[in-house]
Amino acid sequence: MQEQLFNGIMIRKKNKGNIIFIPARRGSSRILNKNLQKINSLTLIEIAIEKALNLSFGESKIILSTDYLTQELNLHEELLNQISIHKRSASVSNNNSSTESTLEELLNDKEFIDFQKSDGYILMLQVTSPLLDVYSIQKGINLFLSSKSESTTVFSAYKYKQFTWKEINGNFEPVSYNPEKRINTQDMQEYFQETGGFYLFPIKGFLKSKNR
Repeated sequence: MQEQLFNGIMIRKKNKGNIIFIPARRGSSRILNKNLQKINSLTLIEIAIEKALNLSFGESKIILSTDYLTQELNLHEELLNQISIHKRSASVSNNNSSTESTLEELLNDKEFIDFQKSDGYILMLQVTSPLLDVYSIQKGINLFLSSKSESTTVFSAYKYKQFTWKEINGNFEPVSYNPEKRINTQDMQEYFQETGGFYLFPIKGFLKSKNR
């Protein structure tokens, strides 16, 4: 393990064994070929790969995990040459498949199994968050690397304070406040909502818990 100074903060730096994991399943129950939809002539998959290429994350392997055929992806040759493709099985490519199951399959694939011995990290980028910028992801990486704990996980989220209700058997009950003692929003409890844009966690920690 090496350390370096970033904005006055001493951070850990791994030089090898990191994975930038981009899951991109073909099927979608709401939008046909969702991951191949385009923004400014680039598919959502291409946007995610370009972000990965522009991140400072030590010595990393970018792995696109997908059940698309390579020709279906129609990736620009320059992008294709800078990534590895994990051909995910049908068992982890259905509507009920979790990203954890896909990642577990990847780490047991003979092409990538050596990562099980790595002290590196996994950065999971969500293809369907195209507006999440490189700067924000890099801030997450730097936050992660500044942690002294080996079990730290960093993920994208937004902070909110809302008057929230839930439905129970056709009735609605308040969750975040007491309607009879309504307080000002600024005095309410803060909550953090995962966006799913990215997750960052240790490889060994994932192998132990099977949880991102």
